Amino acid sequence: FCIVFAHNIPALHVDSASHYSLVDKIERDFFINQGYIENLGEMSGYPPIAHYAAAFFNIFTHSGLVSMNIVNILTLALGWTVIAVLLLETSVFALLLMAVCVAWISASGAAIPLFGMEVTGENFLYSQFVSSGFFIGFIYLIYKVNLSMTKRIILSLVGFYVGMHIHALFALVFFAGSFFYFTFLEYVDGINNKLSKKNC
Repeated sequence: FCIVFAHNIPALHVDSASHYSLVDKIERDFFINQGYIENLGEMSGYPPIAHYAAAFFNIFTHSGLVSMNIVNILTLALGWTVIAVLLLETSVFALLLMAVCVAWISASGAAIPLFGMEVTGENFLYSQFVSSGFFIGFIYLIYKVNLSMTKRIILSLVGFYVGMHIHALFALVFFAGSFFYFTFLEYVDGINNKLSKKNC
């Protein structure tokens, strides 16, 4: 899926140029609001963390476009690795079934949204995609670590703050989702504890 995904990234999309201009600015001056910024337009106020990540890879690639796509592919690998691990925790069959479905959707070109399609086809939603990958990994990490509800909410707030500097809308969506998810986990744990005490 990573190979299919990488092959379909629209290098010449107008959104690619906008994101590239911000990556190039960061690579040249590090700070966005210093020097010549008139060419950035609305990108001068855009959440920049994903673009700083690409600017870092630019040290080695000397190409903002290649660097953004490296970040895209790393984000894709992270997101689908977490999904695969979650499916494996259910059963091997669940993972195989998902792999078959993903392969069919990719091969058929069906209009079904998959993680990774944000930056293929008609759009290049770079920051949105990186934000999704960040929160998939971050929420899974919080889920796996044995923490109290309070600590999970505090970490979610930290993630929300970081996410606001990647893509504000998705930061809000994922924070709300994580809050209700961890509240649900706390509720389920409470029920299980009561049942355990009752059985004893």
